[in-house]
Parts: sequence; C-alpha cells; structure tokens
Amino acid sequence: MAEQMLEKALIEVLNMSLTASVVILAVFVLRLFLKKAPRIFSYALWAVVLFRLLCPVSFPAPLSLLGVLQNRAEDGGRMEYISEDIGYQLEPQVELPVPGVSGPVNQILPEANPHGSVNPMQILLWTAGCIWLLGAAVLLIYSLASLFRLKRKLKGAVREEEGIYRLSGTGTAFVLGLLRPRIYLPEGLEARERRYILLHERIHIRRGDPVFRALSWLALVIHWFNPLVWAAFHFSGRDMEMSCDEAVLKKLGNGVKKEYSASLLSLASGHSRFQGLPLAFGESDTKKRIRNVLRYRRPRRILTAGIAAVCILAAVWLLANPSGTSSENPDLYDGAAMDTETAGETEQPNALETYGIRYQPPSADTFYADMQQVTGLDAQQLLDTYYTLDGAEQWDVSDAAGMEEVQVYTGNIGDGDSGLVFFRDADGQLLAAESAHISRAGWNNIYLGEMDGTGYILTVHIENRYDYGCYDYQVFRLSSSGEILQLAGSSFEWNSNGTVLYQDEYFREWADTLNSYLTDSHLVLSTQEGVLRTQRISEAEQYSYEALRPYDEEGVLRELPPEYYDYYYSGGE
Repeated sequence: MAEQMLEKALIEVLNMSLTASVVILAVFVLRLFLKKAPRIFSYALWAVVLFRLLCPVSFPAPLSLLGVLQNRAEDGGRMEYISEDIGYQLEPQVELPVPGVSGPVNQILPEANPHGSVNPMQILLWTAGCIWLLGAAVLLIYSLASLFRLKRKLKGAVREEEGIYRLSGTGTAFVLGLLRPRIYLPEGLEARERRYILLHERIHIRRGDPVFRALSWLALVIHWFNPLVWAAFHFSGRDMEMSCDEAVLKKLGNGVKKEYSASLLSLASGHSRFQGLPLAFGESDTKKRIRNVLRYRRPRRILTAGIAAVCILAAVWLLANPSGTSSENPDLYDGAAMDTETAGETEQPNALETYGIRYQPPSADTFYADMQQVTGLDAQQLLDTYYTLDGAEQWDVSDAAGMEEVQVYTGNIGDGDSGLVFFRDADGQLLAAESAHISRAGWNNIYLGEMDGTGYILTVHIENRYDYGCYDYQVFRLSSSGEILQLAGSSFEWNSNGTVLYQDEYFREWADTLNSYLTDSHLVLSTQEGVLRTQRISEAEQYSYEALRPYDEEGVLRELPPEYYDYYYSGGE
C-alpha cells in the first residue's frame, strides 16, 4: 500500500512539474517582451507558474498553450503525461509535453517482466520516489534549522512600534512571518532611509508577498528535482523586489530615485540574516534593482491598461488545459479486437471526452446473483418461482469447444417485468448471465451478432431525457470459464448545459460504429422504453445516427417521443 501511494504521489508531481516546465519557459519568453514594462506584470505571471506547480487540475479552454503543443487533458482536468498505471504496463509509455521527445524516452524505459513478482518500472518508480522524498525532507529540515537559528538571533530585537523591530548591528531589512508578519530593521538607519525601507516592506505585506513566497518555497520543496523550478523561484523573487521598488517610486515620485537607490546600496553592505528561509526575505540583487530604479518611468494609463489586458490573456493561455483534441481527425475509440491473452492490456485513449465520447470498460452483470441473495433462493428455485423459458438458440459466443446455448427467460420478481439471458457451454455449464429490467435505470438491449466469422454478444443502453442523454454499448465474447473478453466498447453522453461539447461529425462516427455491430446482429432481449421484448429482429435502423442524434441540422435540441419523457418522470409507472 505504501509503495502504491508513493508511486501515485510521484507520478502526480511529475505530471504537474512537466506542465509547469512548459509554463515556466513561456513566462521567461514573455518576460523578454515585458522587459521595459513595470515589473508587476512579470511578477503576476509567476502566480500562474505557482498554480501549475501546486494544483494538478485546471479548466479547459480553446485558448491554451498546452493545446498548441498538441497535448490533451485527461478526465478530471489533469494533464497526464505519465499514466498512473505505467508501473504495470507491458511496454511503459509516456507522452511528454514537447513534441518529438516522448519517443527517445520511451525507448529507454524498462519493459515489464511478466514472470517476475515486480516489474522493473515499479522498482524504478519506488527508487525515484524515495529519492524525491529524501530531497524534499532535506530542504524542509534545512529551512527549519535556518528558521530556528534566526529565531534565536531575533530574541534581542527591540520593538519600536507595532510590527516593527530593530536589530543590533548592520544587515539587511527583512519581513518575517505569515499571519502576523513583522518588519526587522538594522541599526543606524537615517530617517529618510528608514522611511523608504519601511514603505517598501509594508508594500510587501499589503500585497501578500510573504504568503506568495512561502507557497513558492513549498513548490520548490515538492519539485526540487526540476532546475526550471529553481530558476522560477529566483527570478520571481527578483521580479517581486523590483515591482515593490517601483511601487515605492509610484507613491513618492521619481524625485527620490537617487536617495532610494542610495538606501538600497547602504543596506546591501550588511550581511544577510535569512539565507534559505521562505518566511523571511529582504533586499537582494542590489545592482540590478538600482539599475531598474534609475531607469524606471511611470507608463501612461492607456499603455498600462493595454499591457494588463495582454497579461490577462497570457495568464488564461497558460492556465487553461486543452478543451478538446488537438488532431483535426481524431480516431474514436471503438475498442481494439482482443483475444484471451491480450484482453485488458491495450491502453485506451480518451481524447474525445470533451465531446462526451469515451472508452467504456466492460463489467459483469450481477442481477441474477443479487436476486438469489435478496430472495434467499438458489439459482434453480429462483427460475422456477419467478421466470419462464421464453426461447433458446445456438450461437458461438465463447472460446469453449462447440456452440453455446443461449436461453432467454422472462418473468416478474415483484418489481416489474424483467428478463435473463443465460449463456451455457456445450456441457450445459453456465458461463454468464445478462439481464434487462423495465424499471431499472438504464434500459438494456441484448443482441447476438457475428462479424467476419466471429460471434459476439452486444449490449446497448439508450437513455434520453429532456436535456440529457447517455448511450453506451459493449461488444464481447466469453472465455471458456465465463470471463468477459471485450471486443469493443464506447459511450456517448450529451447535455444541454454546456459541460459537454457536442460535435455532430464525431457523434456520427460513433453512431455508425455502433450501427455496424447492430447490422450484423439480432435482438435477444430488450426492455427499452419500459417494454419487455424478445423478438429476433434487427434494430440497426432504430438506433441509427438519424434516430439517436440529440440535435438537428440547425443545432437545436430535438424533441424526442413523449414515451421517453412520460416513463422517466412518472417514476417508471
């Protein structure tokens, strides 16, 4: 359990770090264009980086840097370059955010060892996880030790007024604390210098810089292995200080530039008291800050407003995940053909989830077993008491020798008409059971089909409401022991509230794929629209693209037959 938790945490951090790395590089490029703009704009962009480093999820939008790089957002708003189950894949694969890099990386990843108790990739993840935790622990211990040493030195500080303390000796001024930050000043400051430095530090506190810096240090501790994060930490601190200097000049006017620069130079002659501390920061990069102060010119309001608008757009561009697929003609997942040995090993893409289309995993029908528990009857007693054999036929739906017998039972167990479909091997042993019920959520349709000489079972669920719909299907065979061997499976969900984007061409392809299986099949059992049916008929036309699509040619939500609505909203009566 501990190993799995560590692997999951490491993969989550790596995915966040990869996303943030792209954003960091983009911010460095944007800073070049903002070189002559007030530093508050560059400083604000680092907040986007901080969000990406600490939050694994984000919102989708058509305007997205990650979309330009042909990345896709996984379910739940996460960018998943490294799959959670990579330690268990036969051929581990990653999809890195920069095109052309994934291939060489995938070639060096260790393949699975099916005969071993642990895969090489799991060992690699466990080792990397331990190193990651060790590095984070070292940084935390270093910070706590530095804070402890500083606290001992601050015991001799003299309180001058609320929130302001004076330390003996020379050194830099700094702010310490989060909830109740304090300003510490060195001795010997002239009245004018004291005024400038106090204003500078109070601007830090008013803007919430202590909190931002502490969160930045937390991000650095988590992502300590990423050199781009160290660079971001350094340059965000520089932009923070320079933007604060500019705020002082904005308040006091350009006439104090020389005096303010002299005060920065005076403080720089002292030693730093807070190396490595996230909750204490002060004057640094004095030479660059003085240059920035001397060349600072307050921009016109219209120019400031224009730069702000550009930065807001840039922030959205960097914060947003892709809203859909990046490919012009993405393939719909219909399930790759599987046999007994390969079933479940294929990685399922979900690039079209934004449009309501996703891979549908198989699941066993437990109704028959559940009813035995509810009634307290054994299998034969349940059939004798509540069900009648409606019909039977022979069909090849499993890997067992010979043909399977498909038996259809119908009856009422006390809560509405229902049906059971049994699949028995040539010896009469029950391999699997499928069910359909008129008053259970998600009406069921069960078909038998054959394509290219291979028989299959097809289940289709069709649900339509006023402003919501969910369609899904499963195409599968059975192993000789009754396990599901999936051949295909996909679902389509739509709604009118905008959380799922509808694109007709994608839905047409989805519906046509379903229809190809329906065309080569016949009905065995159905409870669609609350009516129990067992006719051996084709229903390809009933569930075609034209019949199922929720919107017409003008993009208007179609009116469905009243029976869809009446049944749902009458409580199934």
